[in-house]
Amino acid sequence: MNLTGYSMALSIARGVGLTPMLTVSSAASTGSRIVLGSTAGTINVIIADADTSALTSTGLPSLPTLTNYPVFKLGLYDLKYTDPSGNVGYLLEGIVSLDPRTTV
Repeated sequence: MNLTGYSMALSIARGVGLTPMLTVSSAASTGSRIVLGSTAGTINVIIADADTSALTSTGLPSLPTLTNYPVFKLGLYDLKYTDPSGNVGYLLEGIVSLDPRTTV
């Protein structure tokens, strides 16, 4: 799909209707941002270390996990788009988990 003229924002919140802990936008050009591939139709979400290290989980870990290490539910996310005509929709949504032992 050609994404020329589109804008996107991804938000992570603890629950529906709550203030987001993190919002990443295609309007940003550095740090946490969304990079759209125009005619290629690609969407790359980049979340900077400063933003991921500020995220904290609440509650007990979700068990069992595939790796047998605790993974904590962080909240919910959605990826909202605005097309060139101003129409708004949601492309993705789901659950965000935090694995404190994961490093890159």
